[in-house]
Formats: sequence, C-alpha cells, structure tokens
Amino acid sequence: MSRTIVVTGSSSGLGLATRQALEADGLRVIGVDLAGAEIQADLSDPVGRLRAADAIADASDGVVDGYIGYAGVGPAVSDIGLLTSVNYFGQVDLLAALRPQLAAAAKPAVVVVSSIAPMVQAVDDESCEAMLAGDEQRAIELTVKHGDHGVAYNTSKLATLKFGRRVAPEWIAVGIRVNIIAPGTTVTPMTEIAMADPEIARLMDENPAPIRRWAQPPDIADAACWLLSEGSRYLVGSVLVVDGGIDAAARPENF
Repeated sequence: MSRTIVVTGSSSGLGLATRQALEADGLRVIGVDLAGAEIQADLSDPVGRLRAADAIADASDGVVDGYIGYAGVGPAVSDIGLLTSVNYFGQVDLLAALRPQLAAAAKPAVVVVSSIAPMVQAVDDESCEAMLAGDEQRAIELTVKHGDHGVAYNTSKLATLKFGRRVAPEWIAVGIRVNIIAPGTTVTPMTEIAMADPEIARLMDENPAPIRRWAQPPDIADAACWLLSEGSRYLVGSVLVVDGGIDAAARPENF
C-alpha cells in the first residue's frame, strides 16, 4: 500500500516540487493550500486549521504516513501578523492536530520547515517565546509592535525550528520521527517577490551561497523527501541545513 504524505503549500514553489518528487516515487500526496489542492484551507485562522485537519483525517482514512509544512508567507507580505499566524501557528497547529493520524501509521515521519534566515539574521526572542508558548494573540501583538517584516519572518522560522527540536524526543516515543529542514535562498515565486524589496535583496546579497547559485525547488525537495524516507530512519530532531554553504560561511564555528 502506498504511503500517504500531507504537503501544505503544495500548489507552488517548494511544496509543488516536493509533491511532484513524492508522486514520482509512487507516494500518495494530500495537498493543502488556499487553492489548487485536494484540501483548500486558510491556515492563518485557527478554524481553518481545524477544518483542514478534519478534512485530512477523512481523506487519509485516519492514517497519515508523513507531513511537511511549506505553507507560509514571505517578508514582503503586507499584513505583518500573517508571518506569525501562517508561518508558525499554521504549521504547528495543523501538525499537532494530525498527531493521532500520524501515530496510526507504521513508520511516520514529519519534516518541520524552518529556514537559514534565523541563523544568519536578526530575530525577536520575545515574540518567539510567545509562539512557543502557544499564545497566538500575544505573539501577533509583539510582531506588530516590533514592525520589522524581515525580523518577523526570521522569528517565525526560528520558532518552528525550536518547536521541532522540542517535540522530537516526545513524539518518537509513539513512533513519529520529527526532523527539521532549513532551506537557504531558493528561487520561488515568494522569494522573487521578496527580493523586489531593496532591504531584503541587500540582506540576501550579504549572505551569498558559496556554491555560487541560489537553490532551485528540486534541490530542497529532494532533501525533504529523504527526511520523509526510511533512508533517514535514525534521524530524530535533526536540523538539515540545505543552503549551498551560506550558514557555514557565515558561522563556521557554529554547528
């Protein structure tokens, strides 16, 4: 029987590339997105997340073999609060709601999607801790108060990384492997919009990839598929940085 993988943000960019790679390997994908997916849902809203979880439970017959949460918005988004509500709560709340379906699978695997951004750029620790405490209203208030879209994006990705690390030891006790992927700059519709902002473009230029090119979606998708596969069966709570060497160049003593 084919494994069933949930991919959020499946209609474009990294989500679409990962979907295509999984399907090429014969896996069944349940896509979640605002449009163009099996399940159309707004993950910025708690009600939308619960509806998505219910729809996934029905579509999967109660068994989900894998999950990867790409759904998100970039720093160029006009509503700064969405960087918190979508990027963090949209990913982790849906994942938490799907824990029973994941636990019902034989060898379930989860890939939490972070970024190298918080490793090499500024973050806001206060709003990060509010996210990790599950206080969505407070986290959004702090994000809006800070007012820096780039910092808000970085912080949402730091919080997702910390979430994945924190739950990994607990979830493996019921057989669910949780790992984290931290992509570098990748050529997607979202990053193309972001790079139109001179400040964001400057930050990207300050952190060039030693491999001398930006990532293409399949570069990230292949790594994500490996984390979902039995090839990574002994990885639990690991952070896989897929960035062409950006982090190593910026922080050679950190690992």
